[in-house]
Formats: sequence, structure tokens, C-alpha cells
Amino acid sequence: MSPAIRNLRPLALLTMLALALGLAMAGCGSDDDDSSPNNPGGTQEFDEAFAVQQSQFMVVSIVQQMTNLGFYADGITTKADDIYTWAWVDDPGRWEGSYSGSYEGFTSTFDVWLQYLDALGEPQQGPLGAAAMSYHIESALTGSESGDGYSYSLAFDYLQNFAATGLGTSTLLIDGDGTTGIDYSYSSDGSSGSASYDVSWEVLGAGISYPLDGCPTGSMEITMAPFTVTVVFDGSDTATFTMRNGVTVIPDGSGTIALDCATPGL
Repeated sequence: MSPAIRNLRPLALLTMLALALGLAMAGCGSDDDDSSPNNPGGTQEFDEAFAVQQSQFMVVSIVQQMTNLGFYADGITTKADDIYTWAWVDDPGRWEGSYSGSYEGFTSTFDVWLQYLDALGEPQQGPLGAAAMSYHIESALTGSESGDGYSYSLAFDYLQNFAATGLGTSTLLIDGDGTTGIDYSYSSDGSSGSASYDVSWEVLGAGISYPLDGCPTGSMEITMAPFTVTVVFDGSDTATFTMRNGVTVIPDGSGTIALDCATPGL
């Protein structure tokens, strides 16, 4: 499957909702479903089927947010932002925004901040003359659902940090990392269980080079223990992601993403 990453910012919330709903539904098994997690406490490792299911969701959500850096590289006040309402905060010297909403019984909140930094690392209000930019996102989603013979509840959160240098030039150099946590419980056809999962990711090497009029090069790695997913950008309009357990490639958790690179983040 090769999903296209286009018009990313308006779709980011729906993608994260889809991810969370997919995670929750994966837990709604039956007595004969060995893939249904049953974890009374603590964080557990992904089994292969569960990791395969989430691989593409994780890749898409991270790549979506990375492209936002291109959107904000030339300033916040010039943008007609369709998700966040931004406000300048003098101390600590950054733009802050938030969003809250609901979708089929689930409530989501997003808190973000964006900071432009001069050559000495001091904050400034706009990008003119800035040497770097930091972008931070925190999100939480909670909810529950019940139906004929089943019910589940979900608590989902993620944290993403990005930094970019090269503002005022034709190419951004992007670094970043983040975490995702999922806790849920379910009951279905007489069986019940709960599960906790942790995911982490980071940009590899010197960073991802992202020309404002082209496609990125570089790589990042997502860890869903014991599995890893490596995402490679090769300067074309297609990113490749490969899931592995150690050195063994998991084909069902691997694939490509079509990128619309002409105007990244727009």
C-alpha cells in the first residue's frame, strides 16, 4: 500500500484518530483470537501482527508533522491556519497554539508551540534573521465505545519534537524525536484484557535535508519493540519504510509513501 501524503495539516487530526481507533479495535478479539492482548499491568512488546497493523499509521503521522516545518519556515502570522489559533507568548518567547475536538465518542487535545531562534539560541518573534526553529507537539486522545457484546476504552498520547536549521535558505535541515503511549482495555464475547504499548522514534544521522522546492533526503527510525521501522527519503517523491525484527525484514509491515514535494507543508 502506498498512501499519499498531501494536504497534510488538515488531515493530521483524522490520521491520529484513525491510528487510535485501529489500536483499540485490534484489542477486541474473541476467546479464539490469540492475537488479543491480555496485559494486567506494565508495558508489553508488540507482537508481529499488531506491529504490522500500526507500522504505516506511525510512519504517516510522523511524516505529516515533519512537513509542517516547511509550512511555518517563513513565519506564523502570514498563515491562514485551519487547525490552530496561534498566540505569541513573551515568556518563554514562542508561538503557542491548541486544538480540542471530538470524534465518535473520543475527545482529542493538541497543544503545540513554535519558536524561532537567533544565532545565539535566543528566541525571536519571526523568522527574519533566525538561525533555527523548534516545533513541539503534545496530543492526547481518550474515549470509549461499546456495542453488541463488546466494549473498550482508550487513552492515547504522543509527543513530537522537531528542530530545523537553514531558515532563510532554500533547504531546511531537520532533526527530531518523539514518543507515543497507548493504554486500553476491552471486553468482548466473554473475554477481557488490557494493554500498554510504547513507541519511540528519532531522525538518524546528520538530519533530514528538506529543500523547500523539492523532496527530502535522510532517514528516521521508529521503535515498536522488538520491531523497528526505518523510513528512508531519497530525494524522490516516494519514501520507503521497512519493518524489521532484528535483521529479519517483515514485508507486511513495509511499504512506500507517495510525497507531494513541490511545496512541502502546504
